[in-house]
Amino acid sequence: MKKNILHFLFLLIFSFSYAQEEKKPETFTHKVELGETMVMISKKYLVTPTDVYRLNKHAVEGLNVGMILDIPLSNEYKAKKEKLQELAIKKSNEAKANTKIISHQVIKGDNLYNISKKYNTTKEKIEDENAELLKNGLQVDQVLKISIPKDFVLMSKDDKVISAISTDNKKTSEIIHLVEKGETLYSISKKYNLTEDDLKKQNEEILKDGLKAGQSIKIASSNSTIDSKKTKENTNSTTKKEINSSDSSQMKHKVASKETLYSISKIYNITVQDIIDANPELQTRGVQEGEDIIIKIKTK
Repeated sequence: MKKNILHFLFLLIFSFSYAQEEKKPETFTHKVELGETMVMISKKYLVTPTDVYRLNKHAVEGLNVGMILDIPLSNEYKAKKEKLQELAIKKSNEAKANTKIISHQVIKGDNLYNISKKYNTTKEKIEDENAELLKNGLQVDQVLKISIPKDFVLMSKDDKVISAISTDNKKTSEIIHLVEKGETLYSISKKYNLTEDDLKKQNEEILKDGLKAGQSIKIASSNSTIDSKKTKENTNSTTKKEINSSDSSQMKHKVASKETLYSISKIYNITVQDIIDANPELQTRGVQEGEDIIIKIKTK
């Protein structure tokens, strides 16, 4: 009988010890940084200092920079981490849905900085998207893959306008203007029939250190207010030819020297996107001198 009782007690103790092992919390590690305290670390991971000390007896006497701590994974922190991951995935998917990939063939004189400005992106982003291709540096005739917003429209630099984005049902346009040497806020504001204050408000972050050549500044204005001397000059040299007499809303336009999508759109009082819609191939390459493009005039 006594032997049976001892055997029972042994099994009970063994079962309790095994259960304790099974209940050991899921953990991850944290490397102590300069200035961190146990209270700060425990708050960061939504646990108590006691929870952390229980797993890190060596930390009771104090924390040292570089010390590795085992942190119990609390349900609250796990839920927070999962939610942040979901938001990151959602944001990434939304970004992908609103972007497209285009190809850029490197020509003599190109560098990552001027290419990034041309497509209104960053040098670092181009490097990330072409890491393998650029491992030996940028070279002529390389074809770069560049992700840009779906509504980005590439334009000629003759007007120093490198993209136009339609907003508010095409009644308002956001234009990206590439600042050239010698330009001032005054000269740019006059070009787009705006005030210097308008430009400053639209580009507070970019202009915090003043206007500099090579900057890309945003210009939001109604289509009817944007004017350009070059547009007026091109009007006289424009060739217009009707394609179908039964459809007077569709016309053919022969691109003249130095004309751009923007200047052509002003001739016909339509938007750049209207031209792109009628000529999808212009989305990534812009217009070329001497080519015929379709112009669709909206009928009233």
